[in-house]
Amino acid sequence: LGTVDGNDYSMTITHTPSTPVCADDAFEDNDTFVTPTAITTGTHAALRSCPSDQDFYSIALVAGDVITVSLTFTHSEGDIDVYLADSTGTIVTSSETTTDNESLTHTVVTGGTFLILVNFWEEFGVTVGNDYSMTITVPSP
Repeated sequence: LGTVDGNDYSMTITHTPSTPVCADDAFEDNDTFVTPTAITTGTHAALRSCPSDQDFYSIALVAGDVITVSLTFTHSEGDIDVYLADSTGTIVTSSETTTDNESLTHTVVTGGTFLILVNFWEEFGVTVGNDYSMTITVPSP
């Protein structure tokens, strides 16, 4: 009689890669024009733009105000664009470049609540989405 060392066996290994998630920033849930986050002038840092997740901000402006909205980000991590809509929802100006950073300026004709829309246009980087900071200025008349 002989002896056989060990046992026969089979093994199956299944690997399910995790789906990368784009982390929300502190201003969420501001994903639609009916749920904008009210915002003031100044610099707002640590913001995040995610695919399929637009960011809407609202700001009250009066006739004669000149608003400038500047976004600072690294384009190689993803393309971000910025739009300004008046109180009727009409886009009055935008910035849609394919480089780092975006900036728009608009002189308000009719006052009201304006919407700033930040749109993640295209993914390029190793992380999902892109970080940005937003500076809003409205000089006193």
